[in-house]
Amino acid sequence: MAQVALVIYDTRYGNTFRIAEALTRGLQTVSGVIASCRNQAEVHDDLLQDADLLVIGGPTEYFSASPHIREFFNRIGGFELKGKFGFAFDTHAPSPLSGHASRLIEKDLKRMGVTLLEPRHSAITQSTRGTAAGNVHVELAPDAVAEFEKIGHQLGQELLEAIAKRPKPPEYRADLT
Repeated sequence: MAQVALVIYDTRYGNTFRIAEALTRGLQTVSGVIASCRNQAEVHDDLLQDADLLVIGGPTEYFSASPHIREFFNRIGGFELKGKFGFAFDTHAPSPLSGHASRLIEKDLKRMGVTLLEPRHSAITQSTRGTAAGNVHVELAPDAVAEFEKIGHQLGQELLEAIAKRPKPPEYRADLT
């Protein structure tokens, strides 16, 4: 039976979406894992219930998770996630003062009973000022997408190992009743 991984993201400039896609591609390279990628606004209870692994990430805004990610956790706050596995990621500027959205995401996943497969991870973004009207362009560090594809593959392998280590429920035997 295949294990289901759901990569959930919020994005502002498209970079967190690119990281979410990379994680999904990495997960899909593991035989026995089915992975899909969804914007947080598209995620409903049925998707959460069917997932064995929840990979959640968003951009870091004002030292924390984006308002959409915070709203997402408020929306699913009463949902039972115990027994599921998780991973948190974010995108943020290279400054040590920028904060980490993944810190809040990790905290909320743990609060909801999720077992983390790996500590949170960040993709660094770089800003450049455009020449036209002072526009700011934000892009990922050069190797970020490849790095997160590898992380996705690793998460897929760890998911299968974690599922295999779970104690099996006792089989029902009609002759014992």
